[in-house]
Amino acid sequence: MKRKKCCLFWSGGKDSALALEYLLRDESIEVQCLATTINSETNRVSMHGVRLELIEKQAELCGIKLEKMILPGEVDNAIYEQVFSDFSESLLTKGIEVVAFGDIFLQDLRDYREKLFEGSGMEIYFPLWNKPTGELLKEFIDKRFDALVICTNSQLLGKEFLGQHLNETFRQRIPENVDPCGENGEYHSLVLNAPYFSNALEIKKGRAVLKKYKNDPAYAFYFLEVKPAY
Repeated sequence: MKRKKCCLFWSGGKDSALALEYLLRDESIEVQCLATTINSETNRVSMHGVRLELIEKQAELCGIKLEKMILPGEVDNAIYEQVFSDFSESLLTKGIEVVAFGDIFLQDLRDYREKLFEGSGMEIYFPLWNKPTGELLKEFIDKRFDALVICTNSQLLGKEFLGQHLNETFRQRIPENVDPCGENGEYHSLVLNAPYFSNALEIKKGRAVLKKYKNDPAYAFYFLEVKPAY
């Protein structure tokens, strides 16, 4: 059976890392590349704030090519969608047939992603879709992935969860009003090791920073500064 060439959108966090593990076990899929959205002003992942150097090192440890979608510092939907359209065209020229995402249950986000690729000729695939998030986090831990909490919603988890590893202790401490995988934006993580990494990602932890958005307490997040150790 011919395997379909796949590109996985990669944030550097646990969901995309677990999605990659699923894809690597799928005999109908051949993962050709990881795709990351980078802010050109900060040189970081647009949503999670992870430094590009860390994402590049993760891709190297996976042994998979990294493709970068570069966004200007300030974007509206029109600019974002144009950049996305150009990027998807470039994936087509590389022979990509399937584009995968690590989303779990946010239907509006899935609908938007599918709309972006409508008419592209590429399949859209969500390997983790509708799987119970508590079970996914336990699977992540049981399979001996290692990840660090690098961002928290200040109203839901707070600063004290920054820098914690996603282990059984973390799983037991998650408040009832927080999704176990942080699917509603309660927290973001950085994967330090995975079953398919050649080595662990070595990092240096820095200070915690509080960033506020929209002048709304619900949009205040703590970020842990993380740098490569090399």
